[in-house]
Amino acid sequence: TEIGLYDASGELLETNDDSELGTQSILSGEIPAGTYYLAAGAYDTIFGQEGFDVVAPEGSASITVNLRAGPFDAASEPTATAEGQNLNGPLWFVITVEANGPADPNSDVDNDGLSLAAENTAGTDPSNPDSDGDGWNDGDEVNLGFNPLNATVRPSSAPVFMASEGMMSVAFASRSGYTYRIEHSVDLENWLVLETGITGSGAVVSRDISIEGARRFFRISEE
Repeated sequence: TEIGLYDASGELLETNDDSELGTQSILSGEIPAGTYYLAAGAYDTIFGQEGFDVVAPEGSASITVNLRAGPFDAASEPTATAEGQNLNGPLWFVITVEANGPADPNSDVDNDGLSLAAENTAGTDPSNPDSDGDGWNDGDEVNLGFNPLNATVRPSSAPVFMASEGMMSVAFASRSGYTYRIEHSVDLENWLVLETGITGSGAVVSRDISIEGARRFFRISEE
């Protein structure tokens, strides 16, 4: 089987004749939202560079096209399937990629902060916001410089404090979808809220806090 992908203007984008799956053909890559036309034919199909010019042998073979979003995995469930017979030469399929749909490289179906294109680059699962199951979503880990596929190494919300005269600086990694509060105490028993409702965004949150007196304790909590 040979396949060729055309854009809406009739320009040939890519072809494939067989693959690592044997006689099955594969096309993979990132395509923006729009309408595309896939021509499929038997061996010796000729794909013209423009004008949807395709010449294919007549036949009676059944051709099935499977569409998948994300990294190619022949064992995964197709996003869509279509089939037909090439009785009169090439068999045409129309593919519509919707903006922000599951096949749009700019989409973020699992809402983890990574686009489909970024998920493909990172090797993460575009349908799972936390590919390694470590409690941090993929986008936050990438933004904070961690590997979203390694559950043994993940960001920590443990705060880092730096003191200078009259000032305490605090920084901590925040998780998207969580809020945080900063409290202080002089005796570790009675705590006063300095700031609440700090929105996590998968980035480092930092604050500079003026201090007075000889001793002050601080703590950061998820709300």
